[in-house]
Order: sequence, then C-alpha cells, then structure tokens
Amino acid sequence: MIRLNLPRGPYWIDLPFGVRVRVRPMTTAIREQAVARGLRLAAELGQHAEAVEQAGGAVVGLPELLDPDARAGMSQMLYVQGLAQAAILEWEGVLEQDSDDPAPVSDEKVAEVFAFFPAIADSFTVQYTAPMREAIVEGKGSRSSPGGTTGEAPIIAEGAGTKGSPARKARPSRSTAKRSAARTSNTSP
Repeated sequence: MIRLNLPRGPYWIDLPFGVRVRVRPMTTAIREQAVARGLRLAAELGQHAEAVEQAGGAVVGLPELLDPDARAGMSQMLYVQGLAQAAILEWEGVLEQDSDDPAPVSDEKVAEVFAFFPAIADSFTVQYTAPMREAIVEGKGSRSSPGGTTGEAPIIAEGAGTKGSPARKARPSRSTAKRSAARTSNTSP
C-alpha cells in the first residue's frame, strides 16, 4: 500500500552554502529522463574521448572515461545535473562569477553549480528524491499476504525474541510405536 501524499506543486529545498532552490515535484518521467540523459551523455563523452585519443590528442578536464568506474561517476554527475535542470524553477544564493548579481537559472548555470559543488549536488539529490523514496519505503510495510489481504497483521508479541531453546522433538505415541513394531515383525522372514 502507498499513500498518495507526494508534493503536487512547487516547493523550496534548502541546500548548503545558503543556496535555496524552488523545484517542481518529482515525477517518474523527470527521473527517467535524467537517468537516460546521464547514461547517454557519459557514453557519448567516452566515445569522443576515445576518438580524440586515437587521433593523438589528449582529453583535458575530464576523468579517464575509458575506465568503467570513471564513466559511472560521470554518468551519476550528469544524472544529478539533468535532474536539477528539469526540476529547478528558481534559486536564491547563486551569484554571477564576477559580481553580486543573482545568476539566472539556466541549464549551463545549473550544470556549473552541480559540477563544482558536490555538497550541493548530494544534498539536492537526497532531498529532491526523498518524497518518492519515502512513498516506496512506506509501501513495504503492507505487502500482500498468502491469504490475499493487503493489510499488515498487527504485532501481538512485542518483545518476543527468537533466541531460546527449540522445542523438543515429540516422542512417538504408544499406538504409533505398536504399529511400527508390528510392521517390522511382519516383514521379517
């Protein structure tokens, strides 16, 4: 069971360094778009880096994209940037490089902030995806039971542990012992 209490309208998220962002609610489409974008761009960067190196050039300013771990890290960074680009409607606390003028929200500025301030990227990802993660975790407490109901059974033995000695094996009853003895005597030559 899940509760449909996810944000329906834009809301603010407080980030490190006095930055605040106003975001649209996260949807599956926004998340999947960001995942696909991150994977695609990391693969493209890896291919371009390989082509540059094969032509005798050097790729500067990027990790070694032929390394799978570096490519995965780049993909994750691009995912977070894409998520932020799709979500952020406005922000506070982000200034232009050479002045005290507020920086406009644009794909380029969002990518710059999220590439060079990992604390902001991490905090944004955790907070922005939290409502969806919480809905998923909430649903894990009420799975279908074999009997077909969807409600979780109440706990009736609070504090009961599983430690302790197991139950003793039952001894066969007298009638079971007599039948067993009769069978073995009937099968003897």
